[in-house]
Amino acid sequence: MENMQYYNGKEIAFLKIAGESPMSARWLNDSNAIFMKLAKKYGAAMFQLEHRYFGQSRPVTDTKTENLKYCTIAQAIEDLATFIRAKNKEKKFNKPRWVTFGGSYAGSLSAWLRSVHPELTVGAHSSSAPLELELDFYGYAMVVEKVLNDTSKECYNRVSKGFQTMQEMLLREEGRREINEKFKSILLVLLNSCRFIYFRYFRAYCSPVFSK
Repeated sequence: MENMQYYNGKEIAFLKIAGESPMSARWLNDSNAIFMKLAKKYGAAMFQLEHRYFGQSRPVTDTKTENLKYCTIAQAIEDLATFIRAKNKEKKFNKPRWVTFGGSYAGSLSAWLRSVHPELTVGAHSSSAPLELELDFYGYAMVVEKVLNDTSKECYNRVSKGFQTMQEMLLREEGRREINEKFKSILLVLLNSCRFIYFRYFRAYCSPVFSK
């Protein structure tokens, strides 16, 4: 996706990276967005690239488990690099100055692309980007715990009790089915291993926060 309305011919190009959702035309058409304001200020060509599997961009026709091996961070970074090279050729850029933009996961990709392929960009805008990845990231739940506790002790106690109840229910098949019915989820019923459910989805949030 592209928008050349502000382009002044000086080979400045802005790339908006779509993250874990389909790309949206509004990012290239919202004149109030900082992305477009900067493009107007510097006369930049504007582009957007959709992340593979999050939308219509897929390297294969289906999302079978075996095909998810084509959905990695390294591959996403190379998609961005390939896109930039292709646009350089298509637009006949000789000395292009690319700046990438992204927020959250897309912000991480923006920074990582700059690190992996410094020859392709002159800058990267990385907003609220998690760069230090952690497998067992319970820190976010601890922040939520503090906010709840500081705001309302009663609210905190209710949420704490709710999590403890759900934790106990997940260890029983009938409990998982009940949670499935209440939350309209199909995941919990399909998983037969209570140990997998607990350790994969719940332990990181329940144990560190509500075990006091």
